[in-house]
Amino acid sequence: MDVAPRYVCRQGGGRVSLRGMVPPDPQTKVSQVRLAVIFTPRTSRKRYPAGCVEIFESEEQARAAADPDNKRHAARVVGPSKSSEGQYIYYLVEWLDPGAGDHADKPAG
Repeated sequence: MDVAPRYVCRQGGGRVSLRGMVPPDPQTKVSQVRLAVIFTPRTSRKRYPAGCVEIFESEEQARAAADPDNKRHAARVVGPSKSSEGQYIYYLVEWLDPGAGDHADKPAG
């Protein structure tokens, strides 16, 4: 029996389930696992609006386009999904930047 993998968000060493996420559909391009750069000042979230997510073909391209000092973090995401508010969103699977979910939300100094 095939069971779809359970996607989780890694935050500060913990795991958060992605309740409400539309699972990847192998027959369409809807809600697929993708490599991306997310523009966000807060890396503690598990959902990001499509307007903040730039999709790339490879992990190398996403890592090269990332710029953590300017709040652009490489990540693996699932989406797009349509939220209950009608917005297209991506769910964070994991950050590709080392420590992105650990330090980016803390105030400087």
